Amino acid sequence: MAKNEFIKLYCPGCGVLLQNDDPSKPGFVPKKLETKSNFLCQRCFRLQHYGEAYEDIHYSQDYKKIIEQAKKDDALIVYVVDLFAFDCSLIHSILDLIKDCRVAIICSKRDVIPLSVKDEKLIKFVEYRLLDLGIHPLKIEVSSAVNNYNIEEIIESFNSLRNSKDVYLFGAVSVGKSSLVNAFLKVFKNKTSQMITTSPYPQTTLNVIKVPLGDDSYIYDTPGVMIETSIFNHIDRKLLKYVLPRKTIKPKVYQLRDNQSLIVNNLAKIDFKNGGNIILFMSNDLEVRRSKMEKSDQIFNNLIKNKQFKLLDRNVKEVSDLQSHSITLPNEYCDVVISGLLWFKMKGNNQNIVVHTLKGVDVAIRECKI
Repeated sequence: MAKNEFIKLYCPGCGVLLQNDDPSKPGFVPKKLETKSNFLCQRCFRLQHYGEAYEDIHYSQDYKKIIEQAKKDDALIVYVVDLFAFDCSLIHSILDLIKDCRVAIICSKRDVIPLSVKDEKLIKFVEYRLLDLGIHPLKIEVSSAVNNYNIEEIIESFNSLRNSKDVYLFGAVSVGKSSLVNAFLKVFKNKTSQMITTSPYPQTTLNVIKVPLGDDSYIYDTPGVMIETSIFNHIDRKLLKYVLPRKTIKPKVYQLRDNQSLIVNNLAKIDFKNGGNIILFMSNDLEVRRSKMEKSDQIFNNLIKNKQFKLLDRNVKEVSDLQSHSITLPNEYCDVVISGLLWFKMKGNNQNIVVHTLKGVDVAIRECKI
């Protein structure tokens, strides 16, 4: 920081020394530093204004080293899951490593799930799914950083669980983890004179945010991990903020006849040979069109050609650009999930449906969430 070495300014968000020289290092500010300015570093600016802090990264051996250290320190591991896009918030490589750790769960984005759904129902859903993966949480908490839902209660609960030990925070990209950290920062920054810093974790290349807890212990927030089979990893970036719900989702109810299709922007087409009632859960910003199945391919292509959807993924120009998944439903109510995009609930009767969506995006059946 040679050209600005006479200026010693610190980010009010994370406490790191600000610098203009290297965007890859902590404290970078893309503006000339001035002594009277109160700049947030680029990381904190993104954190506070966009709810994100890191470039997309994939699981690496660095995470294994961090978890090994957490185990050695008998730290509390907090894993964040997304109540909307639950299935694509499960990082199996990390979950396998924390099975024998002291684990607590935060279920984020409560604000986008309809208020008619009780917290207890959501907690039970998450608990059963995690038990299937061998995870036995000490505590499961429901939260939302958007409206600070349960933030104070979570801090109090986890303080009692951690026994004055460190806390390590893990989660997938876009689960709302950084927004939670931002909420924690607002609570902790006035309770300690210690600096909050962002730096590479020892013996790794990963940048973590280190939040002091005031008793010689810290929260270590690790970067979000990209899930390969999530739509977040395949969608046109400009559409991501519309696919991720920003308000409470409004379920859409359809009474389908035999041989009908539903088209969701140019991101998905779902063919129903057998009709029935379905409840569709997705971002309110997305659009749905219903059509006869025999004409659905032509209609899908024409909607794109004529730009009749507000939000179009530039990588999908016709239905042949999508990948097809043929699924046989069980003889019971179930959810059909397009990872990160939507899910719909319907009564299965051993019938077959075909889901077309972006290539590489997972489609699965699960027990009903709601």
